[in-house]
Amino acid sequence: MPTGKDIDEEVHNSLQEILREAQTQDISPNVRQQFKSLIFEFKDIVRTRIGSDPSADIAPMKIALKENSKPVWVRMRRYSPLQANFLRIKVDKLRELGLVRRNSNS
Repeated sequence: MPTGKDIDEEVHNSLQEILREAQTQDISPNVRQQFKSLIFEFKDIVRTRIGSDPSADIAPMKIALKENSKPVWVRMRRYSPLQANFLRIKVDKLRELGLVRRNSNS
């Protein structure tokens, strides 16, 4: 798995690809330059892959249910075979990294 300089280069290459795509769109050179400045200013928040990064230092989310609320049964969402395969690959990767686990109560 790449680290440090390799990841910086991977992000840079991904942003360059986004800029090349933007050049094919019907936008003015001024807007294109503003877009370029913006994406490179915030390049530190761009991810090209999922990894086992340290946890964010934030308070856990608390959900308060409304008084007298009742659970609702909802049918499972259906996905096309292409979407289902994409999701399966992503979830397997998240499980492999220990970022998610199977919920035996659902």
